[in-house]
Amino acid sequence: MKNIERKQDTRRKIQLGGLIKKANLDGETTAVLYGLLLDAQEKLTGDDSPAFRQEWQIKGVLSQKFLADVKVRSFCIGMDLR
Repeated sequence: MKNIERKQDTRRKIQLGGLIKKANLDGETTAVLYGLLLDAQEKLTGDDSPAFRQEWQIKGVLSQKFLADVKVRSFCIGMDLR
């Protein structure tokens, strides 16, 4: 693997770990997380995959917009939400 590819791979893994943290799942065991991901993978490859994908996409986008909005508002009034 080239140096650039290795860096990109590392960055992606860090981003995915960050998503686990953002979803407040970092307290779960790796077995639970892996099982959850396997269930999601089954849904994303099944007959209803477009419906699941759309539902999860909307939920993710709305959640990210909400969190960004809360952070902006808290910054404006001097609060730290970390």
